[in-house]
Amino acid sequence: SGDVVSVRTPMGGGLISSVRASPATFTPNGDGINDQVDIEYELRDLESLRQIEFRIYDLSGRLVREVVAAGTRSGSFAQAWDGRDEAGITVPPGIYFYQIDWATDQGNEVASGVVGVAY
Repeated sequence: SGDVVSVRTPMGGGLISSVRASPATFTPNGDGINDQVDIEYELRDLESLRQIEFRIYDLSGRLVREVVAAGTRSGSFAQAWDGRDEAGITVPPGIYFYQIDWATDQGNEVASGVVGVAY
């Protein structure tokens, strides 16, 4: 009542949530069907812009692709990956790890998962 504004948010959990790859397996062969994967995630930070980094690794742990986004605030986001490495070459079929790093006042918040590449 009165001149009070309140915002309800869930307590607990990480600042990065609801992370998933869509589709879980994709086929970057240029046919226009499932040529890229969207890594979808939600961020919770109401205070300031924060830099987010998105990386793809192969099973040996070798960095395949890296994307650094400018300042980001709370919300729902998706980062697309076209199945290409840093040199623009289509990666071989297999399982790849993705990792999202978000710099916060308390250190880095990290979320990760897997995505499949098939032909």
